[in-house]
Amino acid sequence: MANTVIGNTIVIDGEIKFFAVDKGYGFGMPVDGGADVFIGIGALQRSNLDRLESGQRVRMHLRPGKKGAMALRVEILAPAPQGA
Repeated sequence: MANTVIGNTIVIDGEIKFFAVDKGYGFGMPVDGGADVFIGIGALQRSNLDRLESGQRVRMHLRPGKKGAMALRVEILAPAPQGA
């Protein structure tokens, strides 16, 4: 999926770089090679998810944050590769 604008958000596909549940945040990498996206625990809660794993393919609904793009919601498209 190419970047899409829906209302005030941008929707992009990417991959989870890491997510630390104990810290309450992580980062996703856009498939287009852009800057990493901040994913806070609130985005998981809004998405009815309890965790993310490195390497999972995801669709991220973004808005601008203080230091760059941040995810509002996350949809899992594919599981992390085995051994990731």
